[in-house]
Amino acid sequence: MQASYIVMYVVYFVLNNKDYFTSCWSCIDRLFRFLHIADSSVLFAAMVVAASLIAEAYRELRATVRRSIASLDMEFSLKQQKFLMCTEKEANFTMYKVIEIKRGFLLGVLGGVVTYMILFDNILNIK
Repeated sequence: MQASYIVMYVVYFVLNNKDYFTSCWSCIDRLFRFLHIADSSVLFAAMVVAASLIAEAYRELRATVRRSIASLDMEFSLKQQKFLMCTEKEANFTMYKVIEIKRGFLLGVLGGVVTYMILFDNILNIK
């Protein structure tokens, strides 16, 4: 019996307080937007960090190969020479084949985003 009273009260409250629920949905909408932006930012940062770590690991591999070559005084086979030639090249992920993704790339992109956020916020506050 009490459950039916609770349901009737909730229905009465919803019908008579439309402004409360519209503001509540606005709050929920803002929360979902914030979570979407935060999720996208974290995934972007993880992608950039992983790409920069691959380039650093390749540099470490190249340094190890150079040290091992310096310690050996012998003739190399064709496969070993091809491997040595491959390690001499740089290996970096790029953004649209224009910018190499390194450690500073993430800071540069985030700095640009923050700068534009401040710019647009100031433009909106002027109006």
